Amino acid sequence: MFLRKHINCYFKSLITVIAVAVAVISMSISINGAGNVNVPTGAFSSKLENIYSGDIDLYSNYACTKEVFLPVGSRMSTSTMFHVKSPVNGNSVAGWQCYIYANAVYNKLFGEYVGNASSLNNSRIVIPGGSNTASFEMFYKAGVRCGAYMRTTVYSSGAYNGNKGHSLVILYYDVDSITYIEGNADGNGLVQIVNESWSQFNRSELSGRSRYISHVVQPKDDYYTLIYGNGDTVACAHDNLQVHPKKQPTCSENGYEEFSVCGDCGMMLGEYKILPKLAHSGGTATCYKKAVCSLCNQPYGSYLSHNFVQYADEKFLLSEANCVSGKIYALSCEVCGYKANETFVVGEADGTVHTGEKTVVDYIEATCTSDGYTGDTICLGCNVVIEKGNETPMKTHNFEENNEGISICTLCGEEKIVEIQPTESVSVSTPTHKTEATYDKDSTYYTDDAGITAKSDNTASNKYGVVLFVVFFSLISIILVTKKRLLLVQE
Repeated sequence: MFLRKHINCYFKSLITVIAVAVAVISMSISINGAGNVNVPTGAFSSKLENIYSGDIDLYSNYACTKEVFLPVGSRMSTSTMFHVKSPVNGNSVAGWQCYIYANAVYNKLFGEYVGNASSLNNSRIVIPGGSNTASFEMFYKAGVRCGAYMRTTVYSSGAYNGNKGHSLVILYYDVDSITYIEGNADGNGLVQIVNESWSQFNRSELSGRSRYISHVVQPKDDYYTLIYGNGDTVACAHDNLQVHPKKQPTCSENGYEEFSVCGDCGMMLGEYKILPKLAHSGGTATCYKKAVCSLCNQPYGSYLSHNFVQYADEKFLLSEANCVSGKIYALSCEVCGYKANETFVVGEADGTVHTGEKTVVDYIEATCTSDGYTGDTICLGCNVVIEKGNETPMKTHNFEENNEGISICTLCGEEKIVEIQPTESVSVSTPTHKTEATYDKDSTYYTDDAGITAKSDNTASNKYGVVLFVVFFSLISIILVTKKRLLLVQE
């Protein structure tokens, strides 16, 4: 147990030595380099030393009891969620990688984490989102202080993005460079301090990665004074002045008038006056290439307009001739060959090539009362008949008997006419004269061969039939008796 404690103490001492060395190197950069802005001392510097040694109050559990130390040069887990708890209000935030590391550093310095900067209590946004470049002028005018939190985003509007962006904490900056601390710097969890020129910073964090500033956040002035007071900045006589000579502007970046910065405290003396960038010049633009500046050798300005002409080449042919138009070509630029939306026509229309849709007109459906017609096919492009139609034969009636016993055609509604069959005829012979009467056994009238119609009733008709039957039977009997007698005489 004693050996384990001894090893732990030795390890912590080693980390502290490394952290102090890093802090000294960092401070030497600020003293010997081109003066830094708002470099604090005292309590602020002590907290920075703790941060460099890995003490950033970062925890691996929600209850914030298992602290994780991440000194500069170490690596944090990129797949582990860490937690940060504010010592001021007791609230906590969780996250991964650079986001949670930068929030832990800011929370260590000011007792408040930033999150997505939507609900800040003692902090404020000093640079809003939208720019894809940062500069000394921008930071200096905004009053960015040591310890400010910066978040980048992929949205050009500057809107916060939790997955595609980077978080870092600004340590120092001057007219030439910026120094910052970040977690997961290389995608593998590396914690490091970086000092870059402004152009390098823009390439590595902003425009070079198609990213934009989402927000730069720092404590409100009165809150900063409450924590560190006004006496924590270096009380300096500014004897160690570093003069920055006038820098002439170019067409790619601004210049500035001569100014001085104290090499001891980093305070800028006098006004920082910007000399605006020069306009690009030289070069010749075309419709497909911008002009190239003779000063910076970079393209600038706009393309020239295309010079469209009528050039009847096959590569610009849009459609062959048809029944409504000759060949149609697109206008083209005589300089670069760009195909325009505007067109022109070459030649006459070809009446044998019909275009567009086809339709059928004058169609007549055949019925049971008239013939039909299949209709003519015409081209809707030129309204010419392409194909004549044919007649179709009349349909037959489709009679069906309704409830009243009348047969009606279901197609045209015509009633079926039923022919009446002739009534039965009876010939009657009498010895005196031949009379042929036509009668209807169910009728009360009869008509003889003379055309005389007489009224009868069913009773008279029945009696007359009986008489006829008796007469006919008597004649047969007489014939049979007479024949028998003749046979007997012959015997």
